Amino acid sequence: MTDPTVEDLIVRVLEGVAGSRERSRLEEWRRAEPDNERTFQEFVRVWELGESRTLSAVVSSPPPLERITAEAERRREHVIPLRRVGYHQRLRFVWAAAAVIAMLLALGSVRLLRKPSLLLCTGPSETSTIQLADGSIVRLGPNSRAEVRGETQRSVHLEGRAFFAVATDATVPFAVHADFGRAEVLGTRFEVRADADSLRVVVVEGSVNLQAAGTDVEVHQGAVSWAAAGSTPSDPETVDVWQLIDWPGGLLIYQATPLHQVVQEISAFFARPVFVRDARLSGTRVTAWFEDQSFEQVLSTICAVLGVECSIGDTAEVGT
Repeated sequence: MTDPTVEDLIVRVLEGVAGSRERSRLEEWRRAEPDNERTFQEFVRVWELGESRTLSAVVSSPPPLERITAEAERRREHVIPLRRVGYHQRLRFVWAAAAVIAMLLALGSVRLLRKPSLLLCTGPSETSTIQLADGSIVRLGPNSRAEVRGETQRSVHLEGRAFFAVATDATVPFAVHADFGRAEVLGTRFEVRADADSLRVVVVEGSVNLQAAGTDVEVHQGAVSWAAAGSTPSDPETVDVWQLIDWPGGLLIYQATPLHQVVQEISAFFARPVFVRDARLSGTRVTAWFEDQSFEQVLSTICAVLGVECSIGDTAEVGT
């Protein structure tokens, strides 16, 4: 069990009321010993489990392939939803989790779990993927923290690095806030890196409005823009986005993305040719994310959801 003073500090940070000094103190404590970081992550997991009772979007295990296929047969729509969650929930240190729950009760913090917000934290070698209430997908990078706020869950305060695949909503913009700037979209795919002294936005699909120091720029697909603390955003620069946002394990995350673009990215990621043989499928939109799946698993799952035949060899064909 941790020191009561540290326990109270963790609660304040998770509640979102801790100041910068308190957050720094907690970060130092987490880095001091491996056991400290493990204790903190267990605390966060139990905290999230408590919040999940009132949140419509929670991390869940991937559904079986049979269920995916049945759902595809039931709804032949242009947008194909697919929950392939790569977040591995592990029931570790049950005694520690029980102790944390008891501690929360003792601290009178149960009321905090009813707030319409969600806090995600990762350790030095961890990533975490979650689908929000509006269908948007967030993958949080190592050593990062994201607080999802509001009833619609379309406002995120980020410290660190995250990739967003945002569901389109013309009435409610999706905003990612950092200490000295913010990125706002209606629906697209992009990465935000919010460090202590800089903010960077890389756009994979669509466009993002980056705001800093009272100035905003529109960053379009295939471009990057930076903003240093107290400075206005740089002019967007065209880049090879997949080299710039190279993540361990890759980024196979799609949000209402046309199938022809999905197979292009899968082909490039695995360095294996993929073709859509039925031209009528090219514009079908896919919402999906994968983590640690093989080429065969990714293509087989997408074909099962689409309800089409696949041929997977040295060259893969969708809609054969």
